[in-house]
Amino acid sequence: MFRITTISLIITLGISSANASEQSFQSWDEACAVAKSIAQEGDLVFTDIPNVIFRNVAASSKTWTSHIGIIFRGDRGEWIVSESKVPLSKEVPLCEFLRNSSEYLFEIKRFHRPLSPVEIGRLHETADSMLHKLYTFGFDFDSDRMFCSKFVYLVYQSIGIRAGKLQTFRELLAENPVSSLTFWKWWFFGRIPWDRRTVTPASQLRDPQFTSVLKGSSVK
Repeated sequence: MFRITTISLIITLGISSANASEQSFQSWDEACAVAKSIAQEGDLVFTDIPNVIFRNVAASSKTWTSHIGIIFRGDRGEWIVSESKVPLSKEVPLCEFLRNSSEYLFEIKRFHRPLSPVEIGRLHETADSMLHKLYTFGFDFDSDRMFCSKFVYLVYQSIGIRAGKLQTFRELLAENPVSSLTFWKWWFFGRIPWDRRTVTPASQLRDPQFTSVLKGSSVK
């Protein structure tokens, strides 16, 4: 049954860059098998961290996702994700990355054109150079520390592609002031750094340069 379900999902999804419909899963084994079957190097992968802090961060940018990483092939040919997380940026197996999300909720997005081997190599090289960097809860793009969407932005910037949108907290919170000001005042001890530059997973999820190839959810 599992094999039949997986094959049918792959046929439904295809290996193209066309918009993918949402797929429901009954187990992480099933979700991981389908994700592995369509993954390509350089794909962006989004998840929902089931944590009240990160969900408030997501709500501030009007989205479901609070975390992002980049898919690569590991040294042994396995699928891995390079990510910035607490406390240090690192590489993890793709399935481990997905399992940290809630209720099979994740999305894989791909650049609108095929990336060349040279571009893939540069992405991987840049991601490797930023491993083991400390995480910052200040979400300051111009700091020496890292956070997930900054990690992705810098990796893609290395091949001349801007993944997502750099903006100040003033610009970010102006887009959704009602639900986010209270949280961010609390987060920054009453003093929001209005002119601090940041980049959000939401802006990367909405970036029209990237097309959805798989979106997961739980069986209703």
